[in-house]
Amino acid sequence: MNWLQQNPIPSAILAVALLGTGATGYLAFDASTRLQQAVDERQAQLGKIQSLDSKKPFPNEPNLKAVQDSVDAYRSALRSYRASLIALEAPAAPANPQEFQDELRNAVNALQKTAIEKNVQLPDDFFYGFEPFKDTPPSQQETPALNREFQVIRSLVDPLVQMPVVSIDGVKRAEPKPTPAAAQPPGPPKPAASPTPPPLNASTFTLSFTGPQEKVINAFNAIQTNPALLLIRSVTLENSSPTPPPRATPQTQASVFESAGLETEKIQAVLGRESVKAVVEVELLDFADLPEDPKK
Repeated sequence: MNWLQQNPIPSAILAVALLGTGATGYLAFDASTRLQQAVDERQAQLGKIQSLDSKKPFPNEPNLKAVQDSVDAYRSALRSYRASLIALEAPAAPANPQEFQDELRNAVNALQKTAIEKNVQLPDDFFYGFEPFKDTPPSQQETPALNREFQVIRSLVDPLVQMPVVSIDGVKRAEPKPTPAAAQPPGPPKPAASPTPPPLNASTFTLSFTGPQEKVINAFNAIQTNPALLLIRSVTLENSSPTPPPRATPQTQASVFESAGLETEKIQAVLGRESVKAVVEVELLDFADLPEDPKK
């Protein structure tokens, strides 16, 4: 006791150290307690979840009705979503094979006439990518889908000629890929069921054209604003002049203009006016019709 009275400063330091040790010990104990409580609560919640997962609803009327209501709500939401997607696709205009072929020929003749007026180059024997049906009409079954694709391609090609661009370099349609047949399980063959159409069909075509830069930009905007549901899968752009123009000194430019008898102050050099060749791969989506509601 006398030492503490005779040494007040070390005594104060010792007292502060004792208080700090006690506070630290209390905080550590409190944190350990709260951690253990959190671990215990987590284990209790996990036990409840596992208990609920292992249980099965009792097969009574209220539980059956709850499950049925959930299925009906899901079916209704799914049908509503599919209906909104179907509303975005291009309609399949009804036509018989002969009408489709006649309209295709008339469209080609009209486009060739417009191309001559607008000085736009078309490929030889251009037929909107439907060359196989130039002399032979399609079958009745494939005509509606072909007519839809033709109307969409025409809505993209004809405005390009009206702009006008420099040339339409081609339209190439991709043949639809056959749907692979489902593997049959081993055993006796089952009676054939009616084929279920796939929920989504897609037809792909590639449009190639050449034009000034601003016309190419307008063409891309037209694809995006097309009322049909179109997806641009790939775009390739190629400048008609890949090498930059040579640099010339002002004295050299002036001497060339003066030798040609031109006034240099009335000459304005315009650069960056090269044409751009664009190759665009476009996919046209076609959603299957909604199946009949089983309740009906």
